[in-house]
Formats: sequence, C-alpha cells, structure tokens
Amino acid sequence: MIKKISNIELDTDLFLLIKDNKKAGLDKLYECYGCTLYGLAIRAGHSQEYAEEIVKLTFFKVWNHIDLFKNQNNSMCIWVIQNLILTIKEFLSSKNISYHFKTDNFPDFSFEWIE
Repeated sequence: MIKKISNIELDTDLFLLIKDNKKAGLDKLYECYGCTLYGLAIRAGHSQEYAEEIVKLTFFKVWNHIDLFKNQNNSMCIWVIQNLILTIKEFLSSKNISYHFKTDNFPDFSFEWIE
C-alpha cells in the first residue's frame, strides 16, 4: 500500500531534517526544489553560471535560517521561493547589475536587467 504524504507532513519532515542538520534534509530539499529554483534563477540570472551560484546561495540561506520557517504560515515551497527572490536581488546587486523586479503577471515574476 502506498502511503500518501500531504504537503504539511512533507514540510514538517523536511523542516525537522534540516533543523537537525541531517544530510538527508539537504538531499530532500534539493530533490524537492532544485529544478524549480534553477529554472527561476536562470531566467533571472541570464546565465548558467549565475543561476548555479544563486541556487547554491539560496540553499545555504534556507539551511542556515531554517528556524525562520517555523514562524511562517505558508508552505515550505513558498518560503524557499521567497528566499530565492531575496537571494537573486542580493546577488544581482553584488554584481552591480541594475534590474527591475516585475510581478505584472503574478505569480510569474521576472528580473529585467537595465543596460
């Protein structure tokens, strides 16, 4: 019999694994969100190199600030994407890249670079 796991149970399990500094938590975090974050980051970073760095920084941020998730009323997915957006902003600013953050078609968003 296949046990169906709800998003809340998955979020709770993932939260606990990361909070306990378990490698399985990082592996599961990457499995759940790696492709999504990379796809969003490549659109914002305009390059594979930037996207990879942004995703890596986002995973570090989530890992190091997992206690902040406990106080959120939303899903882990939303919280991880919020961290990605913040990381993109910080990354582009650190590279002195000017951008417009557009949310006209929310939930779709984009970072348009200003030349």
